Order: sequence, then structure tokens, then C-alpha cells
Amino acid sequence: PGVYNITIEYSGFNPYEILDYEISSDLDQQLFIILTRRDFTTEEIKVEANLRQSQDDLRTSLFNINPTGVKILPGAIEDVLRSLRSLPGVTAPNDFTSQLVIRGSGPDQNLIIMDDVEIFNPYRLYGLVSMFNPETLSEISLITGGFPSKYGDRLSAVLDVTNREGITDKNFKGLTNINIANANLIFEGQNPF
Repeated sequence: PGVYNITIEYSGFNPYEILDYEISSDLDQQLFIILTRRDFTTEEIKVEANLRQSQDDLRTSLFNINPTGVKILPGAIEDVLRSLRSLPGVTAPNDFTSQLVIRGSGPDQNLIIMDDVEIFNPYRLYGLVSMFNPETLSEISLITGGFPSKYGDRLSAVLDVTNREGITDKNFKGLTNINIANANLIFEGQNPF
């Protein structure tokens, strides 16, 4: 019993006040209250973000491979794509192909880029070896998850391969490499003729 001030509040509605409401102990009392909606107004909210995602954000799923390491990895037959099988989550459909199955997705769900150009079929000899020569590469980057949207609609991974610059001094240089699956002949330098 007594006289009370009652305030009723609910999120998204205007508060409702009843002043000097008398409550007695000898009878039941009911109040019917209709709350009115409140418009939510605030200052302008501005959301800004950088267009480019920093490489630090990709650290958990970004693998940088040194091309010289491809040449010494056992079982890779100096093949860039076969060497990636030593990374976690990367395997192949069978032992006779360079195609990659990354995190369970098929080889068609990998995006392979060479110098910012998409390579649709990076295989030679019916998929036995890849088209990439480790002697001519400067960087191999594999992103196995969480890659930026600029790479499109691939589900599995992005392989970004970068060629190195050839030598430009007057010395003309050549290299021959023959192994069980490949034969390479590389010449670089200024034209001697």
C-alpha cells in the first residue's frame, strides 16, 4: 500500500510514466499501458576500410616457397606443383599427376596465376608435370584459405607464381637440366648476335 511513481521503459519505445499512483492492499488492480515506438536517431556513422588486405592478415594460410627448394625436395622431380604436396592440407588425386587437391576441393577449384595472368591448364605430359620451371621463378606463394575477394570465386586455394628477371649484362649464360620427367634448356643475357 502507498503512493508510487511508476516508469515503464522498453528498448525501442518511449518511456511511460505514471505519477502518484495509489496502491491499496485490499483490491486487485490492473494497468493497461500502450507504449509508443521511438524513432532511433543518431549522428552519422562512417565505416572505412582499406581496399588491400595486408599480407600479415594471411599469415596462417599463406605459404611462400623458395624456388631453389623445389629442386632439392625428394620426390618432386623438380616440379613446382609436386613440391607443394609437402605442405599441410595439400595432396594429389593420384601419384601420377601434378594436379593439386587442397583442403578437400578438386583441382578445378584452385586459381593458378603466373605474373598476374590466370593459367587455366598449367600441366604438361597429360598432367604428369607442371609448366613451371623452378630455374626461372623468383617467388611461389600458396594461399590455402581466407584469400582476398580479388581472386574471384575459387573455393580451395590461390597459387601465385612470379617469374624472375633475366640477367641483362653482356655475359650470355645458358643452363641445361635433364631429369626423369623434364629436359630444360635456358639461355639468358643480351643477344650475342
